[in-house]
Amino acid sequence: MIVRIGDVEAVSNGPTFGYGLVSLDGWEGGAPATGGPVPYEAGDGAIRGDVFYGPRSLIIEGDIVAVDHEDLGDKIGALSSLGRYETLTVDETFHTGWVRQMDVTRLRPVQITPHGLTEATWTMSLETVDWRRVEPDIQVATVTTAGTPIRNLGTAPAALTLHLQGPLTNPGIAWGGGAWQYSGSIPSGTTISVDMERRVVRNPATTAHSRRLASGTWLSPLPGLTTLWRTGTGSGTVTARWRSSWA
Repeated sequence: MIVRIGDVEAVSNGPTFGYGLVSLDGWEGGAPATGGPVPYEAGDGAIRGDVFYGPRSLIIEGDIVAVDHEDLGDKIGALSSLGRYETLTVDETFHTGWVRQMDVTRLRPVQITPHGLTEATWTMSLETVDWRRVEPDIQVATVTTAGTPIRNLGTAPAALTLHLQGPLTNPGIAWGGGAWQYSGSIPSGTTISVDMERRVVRNPATTAHSRRLASGTWLSPLPGLTTLWRTGTGSGTVTARWRSSWA
């Protein structure tokens, strides 16, 4: 396993010199869950009873083996200078075949204990921004009237974002068992961004929100294959963006 955060890369059973990974607690086992109902604006149906997941708490423990005391100082400095907010990437290609990541915030300074002139141990306490582990690359697909398959290779519902680029009239998407629509016209040169999970509908250029023009079901693609069909009229485009997601 290889763990990367900022400019630090820690390897389990790694080389003689560098950052070693001793343990990564909280990566497996899922996130803490709480139940609904959760209030939303009246335009979203007022109340949605559902299961919602909180952030994960992660603890990374590692060691450092340096060439000399100057090298140890440099490596300790790199750990200490990590930002408050970083992206944690975990490469498990050898064990699971996957590379996955989470955005994290550091809860406290990295705890570092030197052991002599060339060795040290360290502990990092983190909290995730979202509960899911996601693939590093964003998948992008243009939704057509003929149907566009999108695939979530993970084990958890994925966060989906739509980009509605005008000219479009009453644009939306449909899928087996549901549909969503933006009621209105989007002129040429204008793009409306739709965060399906957070139910945010806005124009990124002006930050103007228009969620009350949206109706239907807010989609989070389940694991497996989901086929989307474009609805509405116009010569513009409807683009879907998502990442495969794991619990």
